[in-house]
Amino acid sequence: MTPAQAFDALYAFCAPALVRQTYLLTGRHERARAAVETAFRQAWQRWPEVAHDRDPAGWVRAAAYECALSPWHRLRRRDRLPDPPPDPADRALQDALLRLPPSYRRTLVLYDGVGLDLPETAAETEASTPATAGRLMHAREAVAARLPELADPTELHRRLVRLGSAATLAAAHAAATGRTVSGTGAGGSAVPAGAAAPGASGVAGVAGVAGVAGVAGSGGRGSGAGGKPVAGTGGKPVAGAAVASVAASVAGPAAVRTAEERSTRFWTRSAIAFTVTIIGATALTLRTAPTHYLAPVSPGHPVQGLPVEAAAGPLSQDALKQRARLKAEVAGGPERLAPEIR
Repeated sequence: MTPAQAFDALYAFCAPALVRQTYLLTGRHERARAAVETAFRQAWQRWPEVAHDRDPAGWVRAAAYECALSPWHRLRRRDRLPDPPPDPADRALQDALLRLPPSYRRTLVLYDGVGLDLPETAAETEASTPATAGRLMHAREAVAARLPELADPTELHRRLVRLGSAATLAAAHAAATGRTVSGTGAGGSAVPAGAAAPGASGVAGVAGVAGVAGVAGSGGRGSGAGGKPVAGTGGKPVAGAAVASVAASVAGPAAVRTAEERSTRFWTRSAIAFTVTIIGATALTLRTAPTHYLAPVSPGHPVQGLPVEAAAGPLSQDALKQRARLKAEVAGGPERLAPEIR
């Protein structure tokens, strides 16, 4: 199997389920889709590392969760309002989830939604096991305070699975985009018109088996370990049309790989151009810079208080008389006193 084929297989298995999981974290379909695509682009960029990881699906899931919960999304105006599901009970659960701190929300989704064990949840959230247990306890208490019927972990798990099901996500996305809907998904939820029929897509078939927790670790409590079913509402597989709709909302694996390769080429060329520019500027500076220090010449300052130079003009009457008197003196001038020699 080539790297591209292995990546495509991982993408087909994980992408639809990850979109539903990140929708639980964010309540926004577009952000969930973008987070999953960004995570898979990062995975393709670092594919040798991901391919040799003991849990490639967990690697991509952690990257998708980080992208979905990034605080930079607050600057995007279109991500400020969630895409609520059509069912009032699901909307109440979504509101309770979005009121949790991101770390608590992530812990709750991983443990009660995806079905990971506590040590696996702690490892994925990069926290100690006691800290993870505390986050889980406080998250459950906060949800139960707003929705008392979810104090039972089993009921909370069932509701999380229903909220993250493909049918719920498809209906919420259709309502947010104003598209007409036809057909029903699991539990009678409406799905967008034009969705593929059951079994019409290979991605949909894999995702239908995976469900909301289809990328749980091999040792977790989800479907990956043969634990309690988490593939749809009440443990039933989700409808193929709804799954196909969710799968169609995400770009295909070939498009993700192509976009990442184009981005890598762009940044590589930009780095080369920037390096060449720096080298050229450095060479030009070395070529034109002086080889030794040249002391700057001090600027001159005008001297104040000197008489103005004037050109010689005609003598006045007094000057003419004075000149005539001096010429008439003995020896061309007035007599001088000379000391007497005694």
